[in-house]
Amino acid sequence: MQIFVRVVESGSFTRAANALDISRARVTEAIQDLEQLLGARLLHRTTRQLALTDDGRTYYGRVLQILADIEAAEAEIGQSRAEVRGVLRADMPVALTRLFVLPQLPNFLKKYPKLQLQIRLENRSIQLLQEGVDCAVTYGMPTGLDYVVRPLAATRLLTCASPGYLKRHRAPRKPSDLTKHNCIGFLDPVSTHAALWQFVAGTQVSTHQPKGNLAFNGMEACVEAAVMGIGVTQVLSSVAHNAVREGRLVPLLIPYTSEGPSLYFAFAANRQASARLRTFAAFVKQVFGQIDSGWAEIVADHQ
Repeated sequence: MQIFVRVVESGSFTRAANALDISRARVTEAIQDLEQLLGARLLHRTTRQLALTDDGRTYYGRVLQILADIEAAEAEIGQSRAEVRGVLRADMPVALTRLFVLPQLPNFLKKYPKLQLQIRLENRSIQLLQEGVDCAVTYGMPTGLDYVVRPLAATRLLTCASPGYLKRHRAPRKPSDLTKHNCIGFLDPVSTHAALWQFVAGTQVSTHQPKGNLAFNGMEACVEAAVMGIGVTQVLSSVAHNAVREGRLVPLLIPYTSEGPSLYFAFAANRQASARLRTFAAFVKQVFGQIDSGWAEIVADHQ
């Protein structure tokens, strides 16, 4: 049943095999055995795609509930002594994983030695089930299939520069002052031009086209270049969090700060939350909670 569900959700015998860490031949054999047992064809198979038959669609709906009930029963019986174990596949943004998750992983894995994490670093939206991923940390609300979504933290578009740069150049007091500064741009992944910087004054939203001699397609690089004193940059507060906390960057134009995309933890709604998924969800919630508390400290320190 589990193999059948994974084949349906991934749309491929090969992707299902990869997600379950078994051979493609084993997947094929399992589906054939299941169809023989039921005396019904469950899938229309061609060289290009898979599709459920009418019997397959009916069986799929019932199987989802059966598997969820089995996992819930197992969790209920062993809840007091449940062991966090097995493989968990997660998809997470590159910079956030390096800045927040990696430093905390040694203690987390020491606490749960039988958990096997497989973390894919992506800066794009994914379809969890089709790509064989159990959960994801995303910038912005996930779209597509029905997900269980839990908020992790808010982000802001933070304008900042190094203390060394600000010794040589007067700090901007309003967004229009940025025309006098070398601005380190973030290249928009769609247009490949430097993304507009955004500011808010009351209810009014304004933008600024950054002008300078340097731009990157990654915000981590923008932060590092700003730390080196090359210029002013605007990045997500989550990416600049550590550099600001350590005093390597100084927040600018705080009263004009605009909101960025919030962070969410998501998993497919038809997946019963296993012990390993619940444990990892609690871990990322604790890890990314630093972002909200860190912003409160920034505002208090630079008012």
